Amino acid sequence: MSAGAGDAPATASLSPERVARLDEMRVAFSALLAAERRFRARKLEAGDLSIAQMRAIMELGREGSATPGELAVVSDLRPASVTAMLDHLEDDGLIERNRDTEDGRRVIVTLTDSGHELLNEKRERWRRFGDETLAELSNEELDTAVRALRALARGIEELGRKDDAGS
Repeated sequence: MSAGAGDAPATASLSPERVARLDEMRVAFSALLAAERRFRARKLEAGDLSIAQMRAIMELGREGSATPGELAVVSDLRPASVTAMLDHLEDDGLIERNRDTEDGRRVIVTLTDSGHELLNEKRERWRRFGDETLAELSNEELDTAVRALRALARGIEELGRKDDAGS
C-alpha cells in the first residue's frame, strides 16, 4: 500500500509530539516483531512446542474443545498442516480427538491431563517472564499497553482487508 496525496492532510494535522510518539511506537513495534520472528526461527529442542502448537493448546485451554478447522484459524495454519500438527500433539499425549456425539462427521479436539499440565506450566512460565520483563510498569501502564497492542492488531487486520480489496 503506497502513501498517496490523500494521506498528507491527515498526518499534516498531527502535532510534532504526536508524530514523535507514533514514530517511537512504530520503531518499538518493529523491534517486537523482529524479536518474535527470531524467537520463531530458533531451533526447537526435543519436547519444545512450535508457536502454532502452543496457540492450539492455549485455545483448547480457553475453550475446552475445538474443531481442527477452528484450531487452523488460531494457529494460522492450513488444514493439512493442522492435521499433521494434531498428529504430533496426539502422539505426545497432549490432545485427543473424538467424533462429535451429535454430528459424527465433526472431530472435536480436547486437551488430555498431560496437555492441561503442560499448558499450566507454560502459563506460569509466561507469567514469570512477563512479571520480570515488565516489572517497571504499573498495572495501569500494562492496561494501556494491552489497549495499544489490540488497537494495532485491529489496524493491521483492517489494512490487510483494504489491501486485499484493492488487489
